[in-house]
Amino acid sequence: MKLIAGLGNYPKEYNFTRHNAGFIAVNYIQENNNFEDWNESKKFLCDMSKGELFNQDVILIKPNTYMNLSGDSIIKVMNFYKLKAEDLIVLHDELDFNFGVVKVSQSRNSAGHNGIKSINSYIKEQYNRIRIGIGRPENKDYDISNYVLSKFTKEEQEKLDEISKNVVLTIKTLI
Repeated sequence: MKLIAGLGNYPKEYNFTRHNAGFIAVNYIQENNNFEDWNESKKFLCDMSKGELFNQDVILIKPNTYMNLSGDSIIKVMNFYKLKAEDLIVLHDELDFNFGVVKVSQSRNSAGHNGIKSINSYIKEQYNRIRIGIGRPENKDYDISNYVLSKFTKEEQEKLDEISKNVVLTIKTLI
């Protein structure tokens, strides 16, 4: 069994923000691969959906926490299902990649990403991450917090399904 955790900020006001690239990708997987409907789990602090992807049982989750507490939810699910770090795939936004670039990483270096810092506080072994490029603001003086919490432009939103397809193909290489 694999656990695929999409990272984002849970309140609906953050829908389609750059920091929610992980939520967007995991929603795409759920909607396009015959997964069950999302169910809110208060026990695990997340929305969950179960299904199969590339002949592998998969649990999808979206933590119902703010980004900097994502690890709280992930570790609860992993402990309950007795999953190891190698069973985890985390989908998250990446400032250091141009918009739309999708890459696998096993580095535990958070590079300042608060969701990854939270997960690393619980999981000490290597785990797979799929980093989804959101780029950096053109204005170098622009506040990064405001940038990651800003919504994708209309042009960028039109490309999110294609980027999510690339995430799924990347997951296939991991599974």
